[in-house]
Amino acid sequence: MSDFIGKVKGLRVKDLKDVLRLLNARLSGKKAELVERILELHRLPNNDDNVEQIVEDVYDKYKRETPRYGFAIQRSDETTTHPHLQQLTPQKQKKSFGLRNDFEETPFIEDEILVWGPVALSSIPTPQFHHGADEKVLRVPINHEQTQLLLRAKSPFRLFLRCAYRPKEKTEADSVTCREMFPANALWNINGLDLSRSILKQGRPYDITSFARFGVQLLEIKAQRISRHEMTYPRSIVKVVIGIPVAVDAVLHKIPSLTVFDTISLVDSKVSSSNDSPDGDDDDLCVVAADKLKVSLKCPLTFLRLRHPARGRNCTHVNCFDALYYLKANERKLLWHCPVCGETVPFSQLVRDPFMEAILKNPAASDTSEVTLFKGGEWVDSSNPEQKHFVVEKKVETTQSTTLSATQQQQKEMDQPLPSFPNSSESVDLNNPKKKAKTVPEDVEPFTSSFDPLSSVPMTSGDAFPTWAMSSPQTNHTYPQMCTMMQPQQQQQQQ
Repeated sequence: MSDFIGKVKGLRVKDLKDVLRLLNARLSGKKAELVERILELHRLPNNDDNVEQIVEDVYDKYKRETPRYGFAIQRSDETTTHPHLQQLTPQKQKKSFGLRNDFEETPFIEDEILVWGPVALSSIPTPQFHHGADEKVLRVPINHEQTQLLLRAKSPFRLFLRCAYRPKEKTEADSVTCREMFPANALWNINGLDLSRSILKQGRPYDITSFARFGVQLLEIKAQRISRHEMTYPRSIVKVVIGIPVAVDAVLHKIPSLTVFDTISLVDSKVSSSNDSPDGDDDDLCVVAADKLKVSLKCPLTFLRLRHPARGRNCTHVNCFDALYYLKANERKLLWHCPVCGETVPFSQLVRDPFMEAILKNPAASDTSEVTLFKGGEWVDSSNPEQKHFVVEKKVETTQSTTLSATQQQQKEMDQPLPSFPNSSESVDLNNPKKKAKTVPEDVEPFTSSFDPLSSVPMTSGDAFPTWAMSSPQTNHTYPQMCTMMQPQQQQQQQ
């Protein structure tokens, strides 16, 4: 009897709760209360042998393998004696068959490595020894390579728990992207430690690196529904990943950009549609007139001047919000709702607006909070409508046509035949083309590109010479050098 009492008092609180759970007893209370409750159950008639067997099995399985370094070591060939204790044996959770639900892409985790899942909570059976609210137990194995990746010195990798839910009209067999959010009516527990509900409400991936026991290479995750309302709990899917957290500033540079002409086309459609139907709907923060469109330069999230104007790719409004504050807001709580029109704008649909960036960088708009847009990229300061500005200057078209004409002129000159050496008896003075040089004897053969001018062609420094023959291919002399070397031969021929 004393040996039995010593074993009960030597168990941890977690082990005592496992014993009481197998005995279908209440789990609340401090350690002394749990010990007294087990001893009371042991004193009941015809129940002592059952209690002793359960305590012995729990003691042998957990207490004997309590580590010296703070974490438990799991044996792969471990067996249990008590049939109910097999429910506590770590087993690899299989992936739900037929699950085609997937998570939406998150920009705040890169180099993501899948550890376990995705698995639907509805496909996980409720433990037989549990009575009361719906509870799911997920046993996630972590292999040696993944453990070394997380425990490496100054490793940027972290372990994340991700949870999402699918729409009501969809099932596990439907190929649908699920919105990331933890169920609001559930408590989460990892290896006996409760997760913060305030962080769970934010919906973002939960960093559970500090909850892991890497020696045991196993995560025991419990999700318990705490209300009778199901809400998103039965439609939730879970997975565990390893990845590198990404800062908001780094995510900001990954946003793609539109072109200036995309925004100009949107403005033209807005202005033209207002001419056709003046009673048409107006966008938030926009006032549509007959031939102009007023746009605010303040972010609707912070009411500060825009620095990184952006909007959704499918948004039909010209007004923008600041991409930096939009990412910061969604990093804290994943909503991905456009603050202008209210439509869903995930990161994959987020685009920067270079048209608004050009206006914000213009000194003429440095002191204004609102501008008026016209067709063709023209805009004015709403407080000073007399001076007009262009994001795309009109002179660009003139420059383009001038460049095209110059190119055509150059092509026309290239198509003309190259100048040839005069084969007549007269030569032209380069310094004075209208003045004819001395007559060359008719019996002298005309110069060609394959002929050495040093051998037989009489020339002066004013003789015409083709541009492609400014140096001799045989002597490698330039034209002025050849003229100087040929002067004695020319004087002899003239005598």
